[in-house]
Amino acid sequence: MSRPPDDSEAGPDPEPVVVISAAALDGSGPVGNTARRFVVLEHLYDGFVGRLSAALLEAADGLPPLASESAATALEAQVVHAVAEGATYTSMGERHGAWFPPGLLTGVEPHHAAFGEELLGPIAIVVPAADEEHAADLAHRWQDALRSRPRQAPEPEADQGRRLSRRP
Repeated sequence: MSRPPDDSEAGPDPEPVVVISAAALDGSGPVGNTARRFVVLEHLYDGFVGRLSAALLEAADGLPPLASESAATALEAQVVHAVAEGATYTSMGERHGAWFPPGLLTGVEPHHAAFGEELLGPIAIVVPAADEEHAADLAHRWQDALRSRPRQAPEPEADQGRRLSRRP
């Protein structure tokens, strides 16, 4: 029986792998349980953002519209407000009626409204963390703001997820 390596046995960090399905971006209803918020260690951040941007673009095909045009208008207002607060928005298209293109918000800070609001649509938010402790702090702030819980990755990354989720 093998055991997962402890931190002292860990090799170099792997390149980030990003897989996004259209289902994860489906904003056609009030779905808050999809992974659209990411805390990424700074040394992986640029690679992750690049791969996530490419995955978002690929997932845009066949993406359904939001539940209503008013939902798209509300989401658009949240994105505009996030940008006004200093975030950067990268879009994978233009809004048409209730259809909202996938997009990526970076530069979102814990004091920004977008950090504590649920964006019900195909918008991902990526926040860099200096180290695991900072990542845990950010994840717990999101947890408090959104009443959610940090997701865990498959083994061996799940060990890191469990370790981070136990931090106060």
